[in-house]
Amino acid sequence: MDYSLLLVVETFPKTGKQAYHFGIIDFLQTWNFSKKLERIWKISVNRGIKSKLSAVPPKQYQARFMNFVKEAIMTQM
Repeated sequence: MDYSLLLVVETFPKTGKQAYHFGIIDFLQTWNFSKKLERIWKISVNRGIKSKLSAVPPKQYQARFMNFVKEAIMTQM
């Protein structure tokens, strides 16, 4: 994946209650000729297994990212 999850657990001393803070760290780049070339090269290296690629077109990236948030984060809450 192109993103990382940052999770901070804050424990309040007097009550012992916890608060969870999370953030998603992502480095967005322009989908240009260089990224398209990277994708072609990675497809050839991974023998056509497109599910292992990090360089994907914007719409596919958005769908993958939203699915990640829904499955990995929202289901744990």
